[in-house]
Amino acid sequence: MTVRAVRGASQLEVDEAGHLLERTAELMRTVLERNELEPDDVISILLTATPDLRSAFPATAVRALGITDVPMMCAQEIDVAGAMPRVVRLMAHVETTRPRSQIRHVYLHGTSVLRDDIAEED
Repeated sequence: MTVRAVRGASQLEVDEAGHLLERTAELMRTVLERNELEPDDVISILLTATPDLRSAFPATAVRALGITDVPMMCAQEIDVAGAMPRVVRLMAHVETTRPRSQIRHVYLHGTSVLRDDIAEED
């Protein structure tokens, strides 16, 4: 097993708690599925939200999936003029046998433009 980092992001339509939790859960589930990971493979997760998202902590959505014993931290993304609004990002550190070249980074709901060099289509 090797430790790898998996990146991902999702854009929200509005800053509402239910919507934020739904999109964050979708992002986490998709990261796990596309990389053939189980919750026990996850070492830690860093979640960020753009400054215009204040309705809920993204980590709440991950915990609701049953991932409760993994260290998580939520932070605010830096407020850069012209940046894409209403975005939740994640970086999960995982144990996997996949080489770095086979890690599947997940960018949903229009966020592939953030990292078109590594993003897969929605």
